[in-house]
Amino acid sequence: MPKHFANISGEKIYPTNETLHHLTKVLRVRADEQIIFCDGNETDYICKIISSNPFKVDILRKVPTETESSHKITLYQAITKADKLEWIIQKSVELGVCEIIPVNTKYSIKKNCNIERFAKIAESAAGQSMRGIIPKISQSLDWEIATQHAKNYDITIIAHEKEESQTIKNILTEQHKKIAVWIGSEGGFASEEISAAQKLGFCAVTLGKRILRAETASIVAISQINMLLEN
Repeated sequence: MPKHFANISGEKIYPTNETLHHLTKVLRVRADEQIIFCDGNETDYICKIISSNPFKVDILRKVPTETESSHKITLYQAITKADKLEWIIQKSVELGVCEIIPVNTKYSIKKNCNIERFAKIAESAAGQSMRGIIPKISQSLDWEIATQHAKNYDITIIAHEKEESQTIKNILTEQHKKIAVWIGSEGGFASEEISAAQKLGFCAVTLGKRILRAETASIVAISQINMLLEN
């Protein structure tokens, strides 16, 4: 049963024009089919399609979304090449992150981020993976500004290929509900960035014995957190 996000008020559901086009012209939904709409606030609406033209649905019931985790992960991703960053956004949303913040670092690709496109990718991935929210894609931040956010989390983890012993498993506990994860770009983080981050309380970790690509590292880190904290 497909899931889409929409503005919902009382018994009325208001999909965007883009969603309506996708439902009626691409998926070609028909009367009597069922569909799920989500309000983006962890409530799902199970609906039956009354007609496709004009598009009209009847709400059968509403239920809490059961796919969101009790821990909230924010991904601080050093800006990579555009195609890689899009892939990271899609997969990290599927894995449950709540927010993605692109960061300009010493070795990141210095290009403007297409936040509008990234947001569409995040919404599509959220629907596909049956999420209860659409993760936020924030405007890119410079390193110095982004690092000041560390105080907003229970723990801030930064992946560092030169760290040899400290792992996510060593430092993460069930008490950590708000988690920030920092992943470098193709060139990783500069040594001075790691030093500055550690002075601010960041926990540098290894993700394993092998050197990972930037797009792989983000997925591995998020997956490790989920394996440790999701029941």
